[in-house]
Amino acid sequence: QCSLGSFIVAVVQFVRAVMEYVDKKTKKAQAANPIVKFFMCCIKYCLWYLEKVLKYINRNAYILVAVKGYSYCYSALQAIKLIILNMLRIAAVNTVGDFLTWLGKIVITGACALGAFFMYARPAAFPNPTRAYGFPAFRPRPRPCPAKGMVLPDTDCGAPTHDTLVHGSKD
Repeated sequence: QCSLGSFIVAVVQFVRAVMEYVDKKTKKAQAANPIVKFFMCCIKYCLWYLEKVLKYINRNAYILVAVKGYSYCYSALQAIKLIILNMLRIAAVNTVGDFLTWLGKIVITGACALGAFFMYARPAAFPNPTRAYGFPAFRPRPRPCPAKGMVLPDTDCGAPTHDTLVHGSKD
């Protein structure tokens, strides 16, 4: 039943691929005539948009097929009706969801930056974070830095090397 929706999307994707081929073959004509280029861009955009709409309808139709057991065509029509009737709710939920995702990214980034700031501001409180959590294999071996006389980790990112994991720490 659901293979019809996938077939329709596949046909649209095939037409888009053909249009990409035609676009590449007519680059010289498009450079000479901006109207041809404009129509090619319009056709490509319309096909892209049609594919996105069909995928969205298919997703909702597949849900109706799974939940209600309707045929694909009836489920697709019902999905379109549900989308149209609940357009404002869908927009509101998507807007709130996008905002919460953005807010989560900001909070996580800020928390990591704040934690790093406190780790560097008070190094005595965090003497060796890799050792404190019980991961002795992940403790980098120090090596002297000839330029500054400092001690640097054995690896660039502090991750264990193959020798450390296989043969153990040489400390």
